[in-house]
Amino acid sequence: MLWLIQSLLSKYNLLKIMNYLSKKLNSQSIKLDSLHNSLDIGIIIVATTFQCIWMSWFETNKVGLMNILPTFIYLSIWYFFCKTQLKSQLERPYFWAFLLLGFSLTLRFPLVISRNLEPLSWITYLIMICLIFYKLGNYFIKQQRLLLFVITCLILLQNAFAHTSLNSPYSYVFRVRDGLTSAYSAAADNYKTFECGYEDRDIVTSCDMFTYMDIEKILTDRDFNNAEANFYVRRFFYSYLSSLIGYVGHRWWAGFSLNLLLWLGACAAIYKSCLQFKFDKRVAAIAMLCCASSWGFIHLVGQPGPYVASYAMCAIMIWATLEIILSNIDRREIVFYVFLILSGTAIYDIYPVTLVCITALCSRKRYVPAACILISQILVAFLWRNVFLLYVLGTVGNQEGNLRVLYISLNVWIDALTHLDLNKILRFIGKGLVTFVYGGMVFGTMAGLVYIGQLIQSIFKEKNEEIKENISLLLYFFVPFCILIIATEIFITPELEHWTTLGFLPRLAFYTFPIFTIALATLSNQVLKRYAYIVPALTFIVANIDVTGLISMTMFFDMGFFGIYWR
Repeated sequence: MLWLIQSLLSKYNLLKIMNYLSKKLNSQSIKLDSLHNSLDIGIIIVATTFQCIWMSWFETNKVGLMNILPTFIYLSIWYFFCKTQLKSQLERPYFWAFLLLGFSLTLRFPLVISRNLEPLSWITYLIMICLIFYKLGNYFIKQQRLLLFVITCLILLQNAFAHTSLNSPYSYVFRVRDGLTSAYSAAADNYKTFECGYEDRDIVTSCDMFTYMDIEKILTDRDFNNAEANFYVRRFFYSYLSSLIGYVGHRWWAGFSLNLLLWLGACAAIYKSCLQFKFDKRVAAIAMLCCASSWGFIHLVGQPGPYVASYAMCAIMIWATLEIILSNIDRREIVFYVFLILSGTAIYDIYPVTLVCITALCSRKRYVPAACILISQILVAFLWRNVFLLYVLGTVGNQEGNLRVLYISLNVWIDALTHLDLNKILRFIGKGLVTFVYGGMVFGTMAGLVYIGQLIQSIFKEKNEEIKENISLLLYFFVPFCILIIATEIFITPELEHWTTLGFLPRLAFYTFPIFTIALATLSNQVLKRYAYIVPALTFIVANIDVTGLISMTMFFDMGFFGIYWR
């Protein structure tokens, strides 16, 4: 008997028992995770279905069905945000309350019940913003950088409110280009200087912005039947978010608040990305402050369209990809980041950014998230166009405008290549490169290219494997980003020659701003050391020089030349 007890407790048998129990526990854990994931998706599907029925009942079946896809994406992001970010014992009891707050916005009480309930929607929206600020504030307190966060918010607010209405660069760009004084008149279309009152209000935007208001009406207005003339119906998610809080008369404020929130999110994402790339906190702080004065955001923050959101999503998508690659996170968090990346292309056609993210994930053998991102983006684009637009709405919009860039550019390039027209080919390449350089306001682009050169040089000299691995990760983001944007700009140059003054449009290349901002912060830290904070100060001055009434620097960003600024 004694021998039997000893053998049972021997090291070999004990290890076998422990291994057996471990395998059983892991198997149960995997089953439990799968059950939780199924339950999560089930809750989101039930909530989306209820919202569809609700909107169909109070509006029309068409309106209800058109809300299905954007509501599913929105609720997925909000659900997994609450599930993965509300982790402390203080926050957990309020999970369902915050989840229901986000869901209540989709029911659009001011639209379907009474406009008197509109303050309730705005209060709900502000509570959700406060929750996001609370999480960001906690993060920067832990980083001992709360003052940086506060200063960034103040700079961002100043930059935003100083560049709205007639002072919005995207509003006055044609006026300055043509040397005209403003022809804006309240409650009247103005296609002389292309400045129009949004919703016939005193707030002025570019007349282009009306096209995005149409997408909001598709999702909310039972009587709207003018979608066949719209070029941009495929870009639905920004307009959906805006429509949750912005009703007739207040749509501009909804778009403007979203722009501010996403701009701040981009700055926080750049800060976090710098730390994930193992830069020190000074580099991260400089990059964050530069982001708060980035010319692309300032140029378009006063416009209730998806442009600022698309710029912001570039930084957010990079950060989300790095979280999947570098952080020890569970499946729910991975799903949250996958939906964040997916929402980027639902806002705007930023597929090159998605391709960079997928490439980086594959380079670190994160094949499942990469495949999920790729498949989901293809599926969302297919469903929105071929199911919801074509069969539910009855039109895919004016696709002639969408395809014109592709057809004109492709035909001109084929003609130039088949006839070996070197002058034309070199002109297109030259203008594409100029667009790329101007998109980073020259010095940002130069900083990015110099830093890429440093990285390439370092990877061959570096002996430390950990540092070498980090350099290779940086290159997986920086090099494909530049190559894809340059290739895109060169390809579309023939079309840009048709509808721009100089044949290039630098703001189309601004999507490189996250990597160029990080590069600028890194080089300034290398060269200027503790005086590197001069760089965000200079960036702020350059971005705000038009406030003095002397000159508009953002004209350079949009048109490729400086413009004397007057009202």
